[in-house]
Amino acid sequence: MSKDAVAANQRAALAQFAKSALVESAAIEVVSVGRALFKDGAPRDPESQRRYRLYKRLKVALALSAGPQRLEALHKVAANSGRARHSCQAACYPAP
Repeated sequence: MSKDAVAANQRAALAQFAKSALVESAAIEVVSVGRALFKDGAPRDPESQRRYRLYKRLKVALALSAGPQRLEALHKVAANSGRARHSCQAACYPAP
């Protein structure tokens, strides 16, 4: 493998690591805010219930031990959660 190919692979791996770190950091922030917002349990209004479900899914994903399984779970939550998908779309799914 040439030095250029190795360097390109290293850059790609570093970019993937940075993207994963960004997703994990955002999930940690959402769970932190969710703990404060939902300390009394599940809300009654529909908009807050959507946020509560996102908070609970992220909390479960973060409970997994660090590694590929945890990152996959976080990406699945982000990809399946309406507006959250759009807010992380640029970071999670960059244009080619």
